[in-house]
Amino acid sequence: MSDRNPVGRDDPGVMIRHWRIARGLSQMALALDVGVSARHMSFVETGRSRPSRDLVIRLAQALQIPSREENALLERSGYARRHAETDLGAPEMTQVRKTLRFLLDRHEPNSALVFDRHWNIVMSNRAHRSTLAFLTDGRSLPEDIEQNLIRLTFHPEGLRPFIANWGVVGPALLMRLSRESAAAPSDEGLADLIEEVARYAPMPAARSPELGNAPLLPIHFRKDGVELRLFSVLSTIGSAIDVGLQELMIETFFPADATSEAFVAQLWEGA
Repeated sequence: MSDRNPVGRDDPGVMIRHWRIARGLSQMALALDVGVSARHMSFVETGRSRPSRDLVIRLAQALQIPSREENALLERSGYARRHAETDLGAPEMTQVRKTLRFLLDRHEPNSALVFDRHWNIVMSNRAHRSTLAFLTDGRSLPEDIEQNLIRLTFHPEGLRPFIANWGVVGPALLMRLSRESAAAPSDEGLADLIEEVARYAPMPAARSPELGNAPLLPIHFRKDGVELRLFSVLSTIGSAIDVGLQELMIETFFPADATSEAFVAQLWEGA
């Protein structure tokens, strides 16, 4: 794990300043928003004054800080977390797991999966596993590669050799991962993941997809004479108040053309 932290490991003032600048606010404007003097706001940011729990919460609301980052800010300020985070495997998540399983299974014969904030695949359907088996000739991949969508896509032992439009897909995914890391500066795991995949192989320069006026960017797989073009739809659990559930992503894949649709059906029949 890298020991760098872009907003300071233990300093809540540095974190507050990071989010204030990210939101384009001056100290005076933020101070007015949360009902304190500009002098006190300056003291908080420089570490000369410890903010109260109530002030931390008001600052998080004014700066629209995500729930996980608000928890981190509270902990750095010496207070308990405000937002719960429950493991998906916990007993109280039984109904959520059943619902997710229902969604994944009903999406077959098309692939679908659920991944967490670090892109770890926590659930998938049989169609996803069948497609993966086709692309990798059924060989076993290291668990840390197979169970993480970024590593699975970028690693030379994973899907990267079969992605024909890598010059589009690779930079696009890396850009998305970078945006997520910038939105969660207290989470070093995302920044470490970016550094890790950058070491796999040189990233091609991004180029415009050769798709004319198509509204979607497909992932184009090429293997054994098969041209498989898919696009995906990302969904979240919109009513979630638990941090872990807020961050879960449901990715459902669809064929991007009739040829791919026919192959997906054929692959499913042979599963």
